[in-house]
Order: sequence, then structure tokens, then C-alpha cells
Amino acid sequence: MLIAGALPLLAFLIAFLALGNRAPQLGWRRAFIRACVLLGASAVVLTETLSLFEAVRPTYLAAGWSAFALAAAGFLARHYKLYGEVKIPRFQLPRELSLRLAAVFVVVIVFVTAVVAWIAPPNTWDSLNYHMSRVAHWAQMGAVRHYATGIEVQNSLPPGAELLVLNLYVLAGSDRLANLVQWFAMLSSLIGVARIAAQLGAGRVGQWLSVTFAATLPMGLIQASSTMNDYVVALWVVAATAEALTMWKPDTYKGGSPAYLGLAIGLGMLTKPTAYPFLILPGLLAIGGMVRKRGIRRGIGALAFAGALAIGLNLGYFARNIVTYQNPISPESQIAVHRNTLLGVRGLISNTLRNAALHAGTPSPHVNKALALTVRWIHEVMKLDVNDPRTTSVGAFKISAPTTNETSAGNSLHAWLSVPVLLLLLARPARTPLRIYALLVLLTFLIFSLVFKWQIFGSRYHMPFFLLFSPIFGMVAERLGRSPVHVGLVIVFSVASWPWLLSIDSRPVVSRENISNSASIFQASRRELYFSNAPYLRQPYEEMATLIKQRGCAEVGVSLVGAGLEYPIWVVLGAPDPALRLEWIVAGTPSEIYRDPNANPCAVICQHCPVSNLYAGLPLIYQRTEFSLFMDTRD
Repeated sequence: MLIAGALPLLAFLIAFLALGNRAPQLGWRRAFIRACVLLGASAVVLTETLSLFEAVRPTYLAAGWSAFALAAAGFLARHYKLYGEVKIPRFQLPRELSLRLAAVFVVVIVFVTAVVAWIAPPNTWDSLNYHMSRVAHWAQMGAVRHYATGIEVQNSLPPGAELLVLNLYVLAGSDRLANLVQWFAMLSSLIGVARIAAQLGAGRVGQWLSVTFAATLPMGLIQASSTMNDYVVALWVVAATAEALTMWKPDTYKGGSPAYLGLAIGLGMLTKPTAYPFLILPGLLAIGGMVRKRGIRRGIGALAFAGALAIGLNLGYFARNIVTYQNPISPESQIAVHRNTLLGVRGLISNTLRNAALHAGTPSPHVNKALALTVRWIHEVMKLDVNDPRTTSVGAFKISAPTTNETSAGNSLHAWLSVPVLLLLLARPARTPLRIYALLVLLTFLIFSLVFKWQIFGSRYHMPFFLLFSPIFGMVAERLGRSPVHVGLVIVFSVASWPWLLSIDSRPVVSRENISNSASIFQASRRELYFSNAPYLRQPYEEMATLIKQRGCAEVGVSLVGAGLEYPIWVVLGAPDPALRLEWIVAGTPSEIYRDPNANPCAVICQHCPVSNLYAGLPLIYQRTEFSLFMDTRD
């Protein structure tokens, strides 16, 4: 089954070669990023189409991806017939010492993160709560429609990244390939960063410094081996920006494609709401470029076409949410949790400072305390509570030391080194493309801070900003420094990245006593690693699963709290298994309307249920901590 899981990758590689041979003068990087956009859009269209017939099954997915690959192969065959050759990209190791070091470190990072993504299962809390849980439900139904659940975000949040995971999950018959979606997004984003740097005028040194900056981001290293979706968001923002820059720059060989721009923006919208502020950058670049090059009428027409494609990719998601929640984006209750309601200067300053502070932590508690007191003092001057509920979503403001925890890691080194680079760039009066680009990148961060409430776990939402900023850092460092400085920067970034590369708390290559949540991924079992962030759940989950399997029960009901971990239940019960059916037992939730009236579970796993000997007509047979198992034990 794992071989079938490689079909989307095969389709991508053939499409990449086809795009590269179609316009070799435009470069392999452009072909790679465009192939990513085609891959993502094709996954959405294929999955949404098959969902109409409840046909998201291995056979039909394999047929769809095979058709994609054959179409691209047909173009290559025609190209070979016309020109007598099919070109392939070649990678040459740079000659300069700094660039050789950068290339080696980046390859090491890409390789190690791939190993972690392959060996470790999905185990981030949010992944087990809703990212992977929704994938398991979709695979069970053969469709991406809404279903009854007590965790409403499984239905309401954009499904872009999970649609890609779903394809691999169904084709491979397991979650072994699930983490590779984010890993591939990292690899592709690095190529996109190099392309943006080149478009802005960076030389080879500037391009490699940009890639090194991006590759060593602590939060990026963590995300690259998970089934979260922030690196996927960053990829679509980077892809849209690279396409828009082609439209914006007056000396570009050929104008960018509104089709690829629209698809990239649509994929970003379909992945996470946090993409919207950062997608303003390619939007502004495209508007300026298209109107200047094509005129107002033709430019607006092309941009309208791009917008139509972006909305088109989201139609299925929007329609489902409107039916269930009367809102295309999310239930109003969820929007209220994250929408900043203190619009204006004070709210903007508060959120901007606190968002920046997420990446300001140093190893010194005294420095961190001084920084936190400064932020609090500024809030006192503004007569605003630093934890004002109008601007704060989750957590109390503080500045902590750098951590390898995947929910709160910041990009401290990168943030601190970016400050002088940015000041040097903006201090120059010249109106250069890089300076304009930098101002627009900063604008996206300000808009993000204005729109969304601050939260203690919000550093991961800033991934697109740091990737967009990478070419700025690389180009300024290239112009100001000489070879020893470049070598020093590469070494500093690379060496500083090792804790996040090798010792992520929940899936460490090298386990650290009293810090890591588990043994090394090479020592711990895959089952153990599922529970790295919640080891106390392993015993009750496995014991309940054993009792259910012994009874031969294949139809299981679940009733968990909103923050409960559902996906491990699927794992211990042996999913994906065509014979297994797992359904939520809910009442009073918006998704209750999707509850199957014919469902007749022979067992119910319940969390924090009222003390009772019966639930859903089934007797209580097991109880440990907050979990109860009700099951029919009759033969």
C-alpha cells in the first residue's frame, strides 16, 4: 500500500519535468513551485469530486493520480518527439566555502527532518485532537463532508493541508506518510525562498543565505515533521508571492500567470485563516504589476480570473460551512475567540509588541524579565491591560527562554539578527525593489497583529512572515558582509538549529533527560510515540481497545471533551480498517444534524461521563481516570 502512496509524488515529479521542459528559460525553481501548486489544486479538485460519490477510496484515488501522471508524461513524450530530448535539473555544489557549508547544512536539515517525519507518527496535540481525526473520519466515509462531532473544529476549519494528508492516508492504508506533507512543504518553501531572493536581485551568496535563514527556523524545523499545517500555509504564501513578483518586476522576461497566482492564493485560503494577512503581499504586488503591464482593464480582468480560481477551490469548504454554521469561514463563536476586537492604534501596538515578543526570548531570565517589563510598561502608558481579553485569545503574556516545545518555540536568533538588518535596509533613502518588498512584508505582520488576537501559542502562525523575510536578510547580508562574515552566519544559524533539529520534545532523535517527552524515536515504539504529549492516556486507551477487540465489536461510539485526543482511539482500534466504524455521540452541537440515526454502537468510549451504570443503553464495564467504557457483553 505504501507504493500506492507514492503516486502523488510520481505525478508531481512528472509535472515538474513537464513544466521545466515547457519553458526552460524560466528556470527549474519556477517549474518546481508551479508543480507544487498544480499538485495542491489537483488534490483538492480530485478529492472534492470523488467526495460527491463517497468514492475517496484507494482505487479511485489511484486512478485519479495515475491520470494526472499520464497526462504530464504525454506532454513529455510529445516534447521529446519534437525536440529529441527531455532536460532534467542538475544540482552543482557551489565553489565558495560559505555556500558549500550552507548547501551541506541545508541537505542535512532536509534529510534529518525527513527521517523524523518518516519514523515518528503524528503526535502533536492539535493533530491528535482534530487534524488527523478528521482525516480518519473522511477516510471512513469516503468523503470530506461534515459529520457529527463534539470537536466542531474538525468540521469548520479549512481542510487544505488535511486533504493532502487524506490522499496519502487512503492510498498508503496508514498514517506512515502523513508527516511528509509538512516536510515536503518545507522543502518546497526553501526552493521558493531562493526563487524570491533571485527575483529581488540576490546573487548566489544572497540566495544561499536566504535559504539557510529559512531552513534553520526553530518553528520550521519542528513543523517539518508534524501534521500541523503552518508550513503548508507558508508554502502557498511563498508560491503566490513568487508568482506575483514576476508580475510586479518590470524587467521580468515573461509576466506571471494569473492562473497559478489564483490557485496558490486559493490553496492558502483553504489551509488556514492565518494565511489571509500574508496573502495581501502577493495581492498588492500582482495588482501593481498587472495594471502597469497590461493596463487597468486587462489587468483587472486577469486579476478577476485569479480571484475566481481562488474562490473556486474553496467553494466546497464554504458551502459545507454555510449549511452547518451559516458562515462560510467558521462558526461565529470560533471567530469571536480569535478576532481582535480592539481595533485602532492601541490594539495594533499591543498585539505587534506581544507577537514580536514570542520570538524575543533569550537564555537569560534577567533579559527576558526586562523585556517583559518593558512591554508591560508600554501597556501601562497606553492604559491597557497586557492581557486584555479584547486582544488576547489564549494564555497570559510572558517572555520565556528558547524551548524545543512544538507549541511555543520561537525564532529568537533569527528575530534578533533581523533587527539590525532591517534597520540598515530601511535607513537607505533609495526606493529599491528590495526596500519596497521589505515594507510590504512588514505590513503583513502589522495586519496580522491588527486582525487576530494574541495567544501564547501563536509563534507558529508567523511562519509565512519569517519565510517572506528570509530573502531580505540574505540580500542585506550579502551586500554588507564578506566571505568570513557569510561563513560565520552559516555556521551560527546551522549550529544553533541543532536542538530543534535533533531534540523536539515529543519526537527527539536525541532524547534529553527531564526535557524530552519520550525516548529517542529510534528507541521508542511507534505506539509509544503517539502518546508522547499525553502518556497518561496510553493505558486506558489500550485497555479499552483490547476489551472492544476481544468482544469483536466493530461499531464504536465516542464522547470526548472538546480538547480530547480522538485520533489515538482510531490508532489503538486498528484504523484504517474497512470493518471499523467510529461515530460520535453528541447532542446540542451544530453538527448533531449529521448523526446517523441508524448507528447502533456495541461499545461507547466516554470521557468525563456522569457516574452511571448505563450509557446509550449499554452497561459500564470499565473505568479508569476520566474514561469509561460502556459495552454490550452479551454473546
